[in-house]
Amino acid sequence: MFYITPELKSVKDMFKKLYLVLVLGAALACNAKPAKHIKVTGSNDIQPDEQQSIVCKTIATLISNYNYKKVDLNDSISTVVYNRYIKMMDESHNYFLASDIQDFDKYKTVLDDDVKSGNLNNIFYIFNVYQKRYIERVKYSLTQLDNNFDYSKSDKFTYDRDNLPWVTTEAELNRLWTLRVKYDMLNLKLANPDVAKNKETLRKRYENLLSQANKLNNQDVFQVFMDAFTEAIDPHTNYFNPANAANFNIDMSRQLEGIAAGLNIENEFVIIKSLTPGGPADKSKQINVDDRIIGVAQGPGGEFQNVVGWRIENAIALIRGKKGTIVRLELLPKGTSVGGKPKIVEMVREKIILKDESAKKEIKTYNENGKIIKIGVISVPAFYIDFNDYKSGNPNYKSTTHDVKLLIDSLKLEGVDGIVMDMRQNGGGSLLEAVDLTGLFIKTGPVVQVRNSNDQIEVDKDDDPSIAYNGPLAVLVDRFSASATEIFLRSYTGLRSWFNYRYPNVWQGLCAKCY
Repeated sequence: MFYITPELKSVKDMFKKLYLVLVLGAALACNAKPAKHIKVTGSNDIQPDEQQSIVCKTIATLISNYNYKKVDLNDSISTVVYNRYIKMMDESHNYFLASDIQDFDKYKTVLDDDVKSGNLNNIFYIFNVYQKRYIERVKYSLTQLDNNFDYSKSDKFTYDRDNLPWVTTEAELNRLWTLRVKYDMLNLKLANPDVAKNKETLRKRYENLLSQANKLNNQDVFQVFMDAFTEAIDPHTNYFNPANAANFNIDMSRQLEGIAAGLNIENEFVIIKSLTPGGPADKSKQINVDDRIIGVAQGPGGEFQNVVGWRIENAIALIRGKKGTIVRLELLPKGTSVGGKPKIVEMVREKIILKDESAKKEIKTYNENGKIIKIGVISVPAFYIDFNDYKSGNPNYKSTTHDVKLLIDSLKLEGVDGIVMDMRQNGGGSLLEAVDLTGLFIKTGPVVQVRNSNDQIEVDKDDDPSIAYNGPLAVLVDRFSASATEIFLRSYTGLRSWFNYRYPNVWQGLCAKCY
């Protein structure tokens, strides 16, 4: 997996340049003018901004020059990008008309020129047509809820239409969506025969789709197109807008700064769904699950911003912030009516360690021919690192290697006879961490080598002669173990057979569910 992020080893020339893409994109997009929102009425008015044009040109230049393949942006690539872009919007051919596709075809071989020049008008035009069709279909579906569908009649509905031609007329599209609503109603009917309740369930579902459509902005459109563009060049390369980059950094560092509360959206309200024990929200003793957040203010005297009807990520962005800063929430407690008097809760943000998503250990005990064997199992969900702390020189930055080192020391004190590194479902992460984690088990030496677009090879090696653990060791993987996990695993070829020879019953017990 290749990400345009700082978590890749930044000392590499190629990675440095590609990291600039994300940094520049995030910085420019953060300074962009407020995004225009499309209206539920069906008007298609989402427009790009100047910063997105600059980002687009910069990414095109960097990827075409520094991508390992050195792909030339030409008509052939343009066609691939175009097809991927259309597919990402309407893969099952449920929204666009054949006439729309015919209209779009004139852009098929010009998107490469658009990207290089930073012209996003054609790209946004296509999306706006899609959005208009989408809203039309959802609103039409709402009108069909008053039908009393006859299920004794034989109907044929194809849910997945990606291999079928585009619909040619609006009347034909209406027939298709009438069947779609009937299909949705039938699925509910199979679970609950209450027709009135099922209609209300579908009404809320469709109205929620309209509400979400109303919140789309130009960052969403830009993200969709950049995904189509970067993945056409390399399926493992992704561009992240500021919101996605922030979430990715949280995922990579396994920590965030905020109030430690899980949030969701219900009926246009931001709802408290969970509280992390020991976090600011929990310690306040004034916040409970199912409370509704209606306003957020910064600092002790900041003005409240009403967040009713907001997208969840936008509300979260207001609530999160640097540790030590104050955030105030305006809450409607659970059970309070919408017109009730809200209460205000003030909290100091803290750094929250996502322990459940970090490496953790357990000890399994087995009887091996009358001898009790203690095996320490360390689950490693990803190769994560707090890159900001790492860059600042903080020796105690959070990372997979640091966490695993502490777990190994703990298991050694508990006298385990062997250790299993459980890396099932581990899709990878930081290359730096793959090298450092390997270094816990070897004295010194090369771990992996990387060839860049200039055909230069850099060898990443462990220079620290200390070894955290040199006893019996095995690594568990499955078909979802990839990338950095594969680098780590290849350093231990043969360990599975050695462990199997030493403790065959233990190995069979550990692997019963993964092979």
